[in-house]
Amino acid sequence: MPRRYYLLLTAATLVGAFLRLWQITQVPPGLHYDLAATALLGNEVAFNGYRPIFISAYTGHEALFYYWLALWFRLVGSSIFSLRLAAAMLGILAIPATFFAVRELLRYEGADSLPLAALAAAFLATAFFHVVFSRFGFRAISEPVVQALAIGFLFRGLHQAGQQRHLGRPFSHLPLLTSHLSLLLSGLLTGLDAYTYLAARLFPLPLLVFWVVLLLSALRRHSSRSSNREGVMTDASRAASTPPVRAKQPPKIARFGPARWWRLLRPYPTAGQQSIAQPGAAFSNSPITLFALFSLAAVVTVAPLVVYFVQNPQDFFNRAAQVAPRPGETALVVEGIRRAAEMIFINGEPYDRYNLPGLPLLGPTLGFCLIVGLLVTLRNAILPPRRDERPGTGTAIPLRYASGTMVVGPVSRAAEWMLLAWLPAMLLPTALAVHDIFPSNLRALGVVPLLFLFPARGLLVSYRWLQRRLPGPIIPYAYPMAVVTLAALAFGAYFTAQDYFLAWAHLPDQAQNNDADLTNIAAYLNANDNGQSSIYVSAIHYRHPTLAYLARDYDQLHWLTGGSALVVPAGRPALYLFARSAPPPAEWIAGWQPNQVAAPLDPDNVPSFRAYRFAAGQAPPLPVFAPLAANYGNFATLTGYRVITQSTELLLDLRWQIANLPAQGDYLPYARLTDTWGNVWTQSGGFSYPSEQWQPGDLVLTRLSLPLPAGLPAGTYTVTAGLYSSSANRNLPHLAADGAYAGERALVTSLPLHGRPAATLSDLRAENTIIPPLSHTGLDGSPTLLGYSLDSAAVRQGQRMQLTLYWFSPSTFSTPGELNLSLGQQPLYTGQPVHDTLPFDNWIPGQVLVDRYALKVPAVFPPGPAPLVLQLPGFGSATLANVTVAAVDRTLTRPPIAFPIDASLGGLAALAGYNITPTHPATLSLVWHALAPIDLDYTVFVHVLDATGQLAAQADAQPRAGAYPTSLWEPGEYITDDYQFNLPPGRYTAQVGLYLPETGARLPLAGGAGDAITIAVFDIK
Repeated sequence: MPRRYYLLLTAATLVGAFLRLWQITQVPPGLHYDLAATALLGNEVAFNGYRPIFISAYTGHEALFYYWLALWFRLVGSSIFSLRLAAAMLGILAIPATFFAVRELLRYEGADSLPLAALAAAFLATAFFHVVFSRFGFRAISEPVVQALAIGFLFRGLHQAGQQRHLGRPFSHLPLLTSHLSLLLSGLLTGLDAYTYLAARLFPLPLLVFWVVLLLSALRRHSSRSSNREGVMTDASRAASTPPVRAKQPPKIARFGPARWWRLLRPYPTAGQQSIAQPGAAFSNSPITLFALFSLAAVVTVAPLVVYFVQNPQDFFNRAAQVAPRPGETALVVEGIRRAAEMIFINGEPYDRYNLPGLPLLGPTLGFCLIVGLLVTLRNAILPPRRDERPGTGTAIPLRYASGTMVVGPVSRAAEWMLLAWLPAMLLPTALAVHDIFPSNLRALGVVPLLFLFPARGLLVSYRWLQRRLPGPIIPYAYPMAVVTLAALAFGAYFTAQDYFLAWAHLPDQAQNNDADLTNIAAYLNANDNGQSSIYVSAIHYRHPTLAYLARDYDQLHWLTGGSALVVPAGRPALYLFARSAPPPAEWIAGWQPNQVAAPLDPDNVPSFRAYRFAAGQAPPLPVFAPLAANYGNFATLTGYRVITQSTELLLDLRWQIANLPAQGDYLPYARLTDTWGNVWTQSGGFSYPSEQWQPGDLVLTRLSLPLPAGLPAGTYTVTAGLYSSSANRNLPHLAADGAYAGERALVTSLPLHGRPAATLSDLRAENTIIPPLSHTGLDGSPTLLGYSLDSAAVRQGQRMQLTLYWFSPSTFSTPGELNLSLGQQPLYTGQPVHDTLPFDNWIPGQVLVDRYALKVPAVFPPGPAPLVLQLPGFGSATLANVTVAAVDRTLTRPPIAFPIDASLGGLAALAGYNITPTHPATLSLVWHALAPIDLDYTVFVHVLDATGQLAAQADAQPRAGAYPTSLWEPGEYITDDYQFNLPPGRYTAQVGLYLPETGARLPLAGGAGDAITIAVFDIK
């Protein structure tokens, strides 16, 4: 290789190194939690013996980068600097690796492969998006360099195989062995690429295109003259005086019969190739052998990862399933593909954390060159190169580059097809990640090794075109392409440095995007002796990885997640650190200014965090709460509340006094908003201060947000609150003053709401799945029936179905109207909307309304399909849906009962008796007798007591494990309800009753003799 290309490559690498290393610890600021998590995992690999094939944490991480990072941590020490240095070194290594890949891939271009490789390396060295990710520490930065090396060794191996001619001469096997080694190394790197990043799973696609085209070309007929077969001039053709003509095309074959497949065992044809003296060596040089070597190495390398995914399929699909399109999202997929194509040189990623918003991967000049390069590639793939031309350039090819080069024919054609497949395949990860920010430069990093080949090829072709048409003193230089490459490198470095260090680094949100506030909190903690203080940190994430990696006192931290919690410790000094990204409600800390000890400013003069210190026993000032006393399992007591009504949400502040620690550590508060008829309209969510952080005696404030749904009707609503554990799938029970069970939630307050005035028709459609009616007459003016939703179109006799109507009133009208709902000919509801509380003439123009009903199907309704009909006299009617009613098999005669009781509960139902089978497990069969219609769904409780009166076993469930709720019971029928208990031998008794799970209220025994039926003593042997 001429010396100037060594110099160009060195210059590109040095420029790229400067852009990737200058101020590496200052830009970007802070340490984002994703990268802190990467550093924590790197520590595990470096110092704790962690040796993963795949890392399942954090939605799944490929492991190669972590071994590379562990090496740097062992050499330099674990720090932000070494994390970014490890990534930067991969970014720098990608520059010579890209030169290598392009040089080897385009070796059939002859002398042009060197300037093309130099240009591609220069473009990569100054590519803004690659500089950005080279300085972060994401594992994805390992993908381009591995892919570039895999491509480079693949084509080097094929080129070396083509140089093998005289296999009978001494040492003639050496090029072949080198070829095999290169192909094995390429296969190893191809398999290793699967360990770099999720998007690398598509790297085999363009390689597959290459091998398919190459192997198919080997099946073609060979002409009698190798010169025509390869498109290379022989000595005879060079001596001919006739002008050169296009090479004769090999005839296409219509089918691949057995006589064709043996061609895959032939050695690679080479221009001027001599006879091969060793048939075994010829076989070792055949396309199928070379493909087998490459594939074997790739399969062996990727096999451990494949085995892991077979054993853990959820890890293979986890992250992809989160961002991939779902059924029915065709339009979103088309949008993703369009945006992925635009990101190359039209409109790039909008997220300012990774990009100057909208900046494409290539600028307009390189974008134009890329189009030219793509056209040249397409021409080379479809049309054969002229025998006197360098492929795709139109210039005379020096014979010294053509003779003896085996890749001018089949390999060149296959390589061009691979290039055409490259961009679509490697942009597919970002095109399909439609449930995240898209397009995404991070997911598109796989395009890097060969992306810059296209603008390099386009620039070279354009420059040669100018050379032929503008001769004179301007264009010709001793080394014109070297000058062009240096100019591209200089201009690219200048503009990238401007974009990165001046524009991108000073974006207003850059510090917040990279968790600089948490980084500064870690520095504050590490710089101060916090003694025995209880340290409380507000952060957007629980156990924030940035502090986990950087903070010395991490194990002492208590997490006020999202700023939605505040803790006052009992008798301990306290240090509060409120991050800028997660401030607490301002009214909670309104009087804390005298205790502020730190508030460092970000570049925009806003405090990065605020720190407050309180001495032991010094109570921080807090806002006034309305008093409340709700005991939850003797673990925590709700002592007060505050309600702040806003246009689109209710903010509910709850004050808790911690008494004891529950068994589960994930109990979290939640609240519900319920109307007069028991419909739950909204429920709070989120993560604040879980019970694993509770300490007895502490006072805890939590803020819950109850979003008000669009179409919420005006009325009186109740707010209830509870504590729920997702791991145990249960609530802490709300206990009455006497310790009795009082339901899962406690009543906090009742309050009138005027709906949601800010709700629009668009809001309503966005928040609800609205089904249009099957047919309607009218109801398209004022009011307009938008549609409905139904919990199920298949119900049983006596069952309730939840119907929701969606209305819109474009204008006012004076007629109150009357709403009629019927199933077939059976009326189910007659009255004004919202349970007869909101006449139509009270609606305001532009009002949207959600109207909910629990419609009970009569127990005697004939089984079969029936239309659900809405009628509004004077305005129209609509058939909403066809409902299928199923018959219910009811027992109306008293079944055999071994132990009759006939104890009535609330006049609604009676326990007629029971049967018991005292085996292991013991079976208790209760026989209920329905006395009157029951509108609510009661829960059966069965408490089994041992001889000492202690609770030995318990069961709480709706009858027949929920399959036959009490609201289905009809007067006169008998219901058999079975329960099983694993009881040791002994004497037992049981208490049975019915209660409402919402409030814990039990149905009383007739005559006021309690609320539990005691079953006679029974023995288990």
